[in-house]
Amino acid sequence: MGGAFAGDVALKSVIVNGFTLFNNGVLYLEGSGITSIGSNAFSEAPITDLKIPSSITFSKYSFEGTTTFKSVEYSSTTWLPIAKNTELVNLKVSGVSYIKDGILDKTDADITTISARTFENIGITEAIVTSQVKSVGVGVFANNQKLKKVTIETVPPDFPQALFENNPVLSSITVGKYPILSGGVLDLTSIVSGRIIVYSFSKLPAITKIILPSSSVTFVGAAFASNSNLNSVVFPAGSSQLVLSEDLFYNNPKLSCLTFEEPTECSAFSDFRTVFGDKTLTKYT
Repeated sequence: MGGAFAGDVALKSVIVNGFTLFNNGVLYLEGSGITSIGSNAFSEAPITDLKIPSSITFSKYSFEGTTTFKSVEYSSTTWLPIAKNTELVNLKVSGVSYIKDGILDKTDADITTISARTFENIGITEAIVTSQVKSVGVGVFANNQKLKKVTIETVPPDFPQALFENNPVLSSITVGKYPILSGGVLDLTSIVSGRIIVYSFSKLPAITKIILPSSSVTFVGAAFASNSNLNSVVFPAGSSQLVLSEDLFYNNPKLSCLTFEEPTECSAFSDFRTVFGDKTLTKYT
């Protein structure tokens, strides 16, 4: 069935030998007699509900480009790409409910790594990454328009590129035991090592204040760029050991206040002109 319905974004109904295979967004595979689904068979097809019986084999590209999933269930070691399915609220793989009613909770899954962009731009409202997950990839939670809360039970070695980028209603992030984003304050003082990489905390309207870590954390690129409501940054005691990356606070139009909790020389923080993207700050305390 390779490419059978590829690109048919207006597909409404498919009947094969009297059997209704597809109707109103639902793909009916149980009892269809199909044993294999080839690459691009349903590429970009407007499927909302997909349940693949364990007797049917398929390719990770069988549904390439489909962005209409609401519910997906299958049993396989092959991971179907689900990113950009903005209404996806239920995902069950090999009996494990990864996403249920919009909540991503990997408690029951034996997963140690989440690959890049896996849960980007889907329908989740909350994400829980449990302690057995040791690393997460680039943009894992980026561009989720409904995501409000994220809990990562184990502090990751790094905050990768675009980890939380562009989540317009994300207002709560807990890492380890610490609520690092709460009440508009991104408090990173509990982060004592690792890297905070470009765009990891970018385009988050909930952030109004950032408290930087005071330990040996490495910043890479514009990690805090384009936070439309960010108005102040706090440098806690001991933070003069930090090396701020170029454009770290690029394009934060409301940023007007820096607070230093101990006397310091600005030169200790590299070149402020590049760090703040040529931003003219109006207040230092």
